[in-house]
Amino acid sequence: MFEIKTREVPEQHVLTEQSHLRVSALPEWTGAALGRQHGALASAGAPSVLPSFIVFHGEVTEETAGTVEVCTPVAPELAARLGLPSRVEPAHGEAYTTITKALVDYPQILTAYDAVESWLRERDVPIVGSPREVYFADFVAAGQDDEVVDIAFPIAL
Repeated sequence: MFEIKTREVPEQHVLTEQSHLRVSALPEWTGAALGRQHGALASAGAPSVLPSFIVFHGEVTEETAGTVEVCTPVAPELAARLGLPSRVEPAHGEAYTTITKALVDYPQILTAYDAVESWLRERDVPIVGSPREVYFADFVAAGQDDEVVDIAFPIAL
């Protein structure tokens, strides 16, 4: 059902915002964080051209709160001027699968995470970072059958 692919991701500077939350708070918080980051870029006349992504540094469920980080790529020279927290995301490989908007809702989205993780385990590929959702399309404007996000696990290059 899920096609797993790999890619190389170069080092990038990202605006970053973190929170510790449960899955019920995830849509509102991530939307607000992305709005702040994209708004700051737009105010500076430099809208983001690379996809924003959400990193899950811990388990996030209905019962368990975990650390979630929203990241938006930004030019290094602009990062310091925006007044928002930023960091460098190291270069890495990714194993990923692309899903439609209909599969993004919890708990359906977990099937995509499970598929990528199983693929990696079957091939004995070590995971070197926290899993993430890479949003490459306009999520709000997308239809339920439109591909909008990659479910990705960092792997060694």
